[in-house]
Amino acid sequence: MDRRITLALGGLLYLMVVFSVPVKASCPSAPLESHFSGSTAIFVGRAIAQQVVSATGGGNERVTETTFEVEDRWKGAAEPTVRVQTCGWTVGNDTVTCSSSFQFAIGEEYVVFAIGQPLATSSCQPNARLDRAEKTLQWLSGKRRN
Repeated sequence: MDRRITLALGGLLYLMVVFSVPVKASCPSAPLESHFSGSTAIFVGRAIAQQVVSATGGGNERVTETTFEVEDRWKGAAEPTVRVQTCGWTVGNDTVTCSSSFQFAIGEEYVVFAIGQPLATSSCQPNARLDRAEKTLQWLSGKRRN
């Protein structure tokens, strides 16, 4: 009897993990000016590559690093490509998601607000696909580019 209960609980736990619904992070609301002043890099770029890398800080933590071909820049180093890390990753059938993760798709263009070194971002930043960033781009048009 104990074995059946253990198997049933194990099966239930497996289903809960497989069919769990991601929960959106709760981010404090901040005006674009705050994001602008607090960001290390702000740019428009096309995601051209992604890889899973070890997180800075060591350990077994991993992150997804997306490489962007920079098309326009407001802040950050004047490089033709920029790498930005996000929480979460997928390797084979193993996936780790984070509630504050922002996922980039290869080939898509984005407005990206990133902080730190290495550069990192999350869903708490005003990142957006370019075709959904009209208000942000309009606001940025009044800012000086570096």
